[in-house]
Amino acid sequence: MVTNIKTRKNLLETYHNAGSELATIYLPSPSATEDAEQRLEIRRKNALSELAETSASPALIQSATSALEQLSHDDGYAHLVIVNGSTTVLSQQLHRPVSRVAVHLGRVPALIPLLAATQSDGDHLAVLLDRAGADVLRRSGVADPIDSTEVDGSDPRLHRSHPGGWSQRRFQQIAENAWENNAREVVDQIRADHPEIDMIICGGDERAVGFFAKHLPARFEVHQVDGSRHADQDAFLDAADVVLRNRAAKGMVAVLEEWRSKSANGLGSTGREVLDFLTSGRVEQLLVVDDTWNQDRPTTTFDFESRAHVPHDSSATSAPVTDGAIALALATNAVVTVVPEHPDIKDGLAAIHRF
Repeated sequence: MVTNIKTRKNLLETYHNAGSELATIYLPSPSATEDAEQRLEIRRKNALSELAETSASPALIQSATSALEQLSHDDGYAHLVIVNGSTTVLSQQLHRPVSRVAVHLGRVPALIPLLAATQSDGDHLAVLLDRAGADVLRRSGVADPIDSTEVDGSDPRLHRSHPGGWSQRRFQQIAENAWENNAREVVDQIRADHPEIDMIICGGDERAVGFFAKHLPARFEVHQVDGSRHADQDAFLDAADVVLRNRAAKGMVAVLEEWRSKSANGLGSTGREVLDFLTSGRVEQLLVVDDTWNQDRPTTTFDFESRAHVPHDSSATSAPVTDGAIALALATNAVVTVVPEHPDIKDGLAAIHRF
């Protein structure tokens, strides 16, 4: 499942609530059916029934009831709701489907699946070009654009002439100069409107894309895909999504390779000793396996007020190893990366240490 949450920050910040009783609820709410509201109501009741069958306190059930009553199917595909016994911690509409109603009760939120999904997200521009200008779509990840702008160049000399003889080359050059001028103006507008963006996925007319890429400053990370400014944008955005997912997959492979290399030199670890490195602030990057829906998740005890692993304290809070590790990582600004299961990663945890 994939979400259009702008950044992972919203998800990670909910781990600051670790230690209190929390309910994490995933609720499908597809809107492309005539009875969407009725279906949502059924799923809402199912979620509350499932929560009532747990050891949730009456206060938590009341918070969940209030939060779920505020939901509507709107234009999204699903909802994520996190509540404690007094308030709604997070209520987020998701723009990709989830497969089923899922309710998790615990002392940490159950967000690793979404953290994994949002690893491919990143602020970028999707730019569809023709010889007159471009459609510039700003996006925060694998989702609908945040906004869209048309940029049309000021040079109208777009068409080649075919009179034959020596003048043909001259008219051809005039047209090509116009295409390049317009592409340069698109670049200038992008730099003015989006100075904070450094990734661009572009497509469209081949010559226009070539001139556009030529004038982009070297700081931009540029990817080219198929597309047409005069066709449906959905196919272009689907191709852009593939770029984002492939980019994230390559990044994950690089992180795993770095962990293996650092471990060979004593600068990496795996298993529950990672929790102790996190407690002492010695983790630069936390690698965590998604075991959210496993039946028997490994657990240990934490002091979430001091953000510490306290394995021998019977009065401390019990929580899944992986989710608890993320809560500890936030206290020392360790980067969190969700990785696939790996035979060398124990208890779903691995770490690259700080020097």
